[in-house]
Amino acid sequence: MNSMRLVKYLCSSGFAFIFRLFLLFIPLSLSAQDNINLKKFETPTLKLVFLDQNTSYLVPHTVRSFENALRFQEKFWNYKPSDKTSILFNDLNDNGSGGSLVLPWNFMLI
Repeated sequence: MNSMRLVKYLCSSGFAFIFRLFLLFIPLSLSAQDNINLKKFETPTLKLVFLDQNTSYLVPHTVRSFENALRFQEKFWNYKPSDKTSILFNDLNDNGSGGSLVLPWNFMLI
């Protein structure tokens, strides 16, 4: 099948409809991102981002725990982070899971 036939086939098939539909929803998904209210708390070594205002009472404890753990790791392992560690704090009513990523970024998901 030469390239001209392929173009005609794709334009006449359902592929064109799906592609146009996809292009229609791109602006809608981008505008939906503006409605997300992220709250942020920063220290010299930490950037904590959280979604729900109801979990804001946990922010001071989370920051203290992180700073204490970082201080210990700096002394024990002689570890110096290259930049701020980002923590995305999201309460999923204990149905979620947490994890951490160390390479190539300092990132923790709680």
